[in-house]
Amino acid sequence: MRSKRRWPRVAVAGVAAACLLGALAAVAWQRPQPSGAAAEPAGAAFPWAATPVPGKAAASAATAPVAAASVAVAAVGLAPTSAFRTDAQGKLVVDATLRLRAEELLALHAGADLAARLDAELTALPPAAAVRARDLVTLLEGYQAAQRAAFPPGEAPLVPEEGLAQLDAMQALRVSHFGADAAQRMFGEDDAVARRLLQLMRDETDASLGMVQKAMRAQARYDLERGTARR
Repeated sequence: MRSKRRWPRVAVAGVAAACLLGALAAVAWQRPQPSGAAAEPAGAAFPWAATPVPGKAAASAATAPVAAASVAVAAVGLAPTSAFRTDAQGKLVVDATLRLRAEELLALHAGADLAARLDAELTALPPAAAVRARDLVTLLEGYQAAQRAAFPPGEAPLVPEEGLAQLDAMQALRVSHFGADAAQRMFGEDDAVARRLLQLMRDETDASLGMVQKAMRAQARYDLERGTARR
């Protein structure tokens, strides 16, 4: 009989590059493993995924993966309305901060409740910027549905190469929903961190290591590259 292990899903959608909180928006899920595989604690493969998410209990199973990304917003103390803002020309600023807040809203609210919450947060924006913000939230909702269809729960990558292939596919999916420029602005920095971590895991030469150990070593090497290793 095959045993099951709970693995964190890497939905490479929410990274906080400075501190790796929400580096890979993830939730625990099950994937069949060979009988006799060494037991490894849930969440250990990607330790940052275990960071508590505000309001996570209120999120449905379908939106739980994207809810994890909102931890980066809470971590830096952003007020909800600060995510929707304009530049000097009055145009909406499209970036990861906006995306994280939109993900949080979609994870915790729906229907009329979502519309009311969004109205409240966009009230100070110029009309054109507010329309753009609503459009992006709608596009993000559609992207999340497409992402769940393309990468259904229960099929987590078992090796770094699979994770890199999944990242490539998700980047193409984002471009198809948001356009290349907006996709880069909202996900680009996060994707760069995720890609580097997966590359470091792939380049690990010790074949005796499992995904847990590879991920932890990759994070340590990444910290050294960025000069953020703990002393």
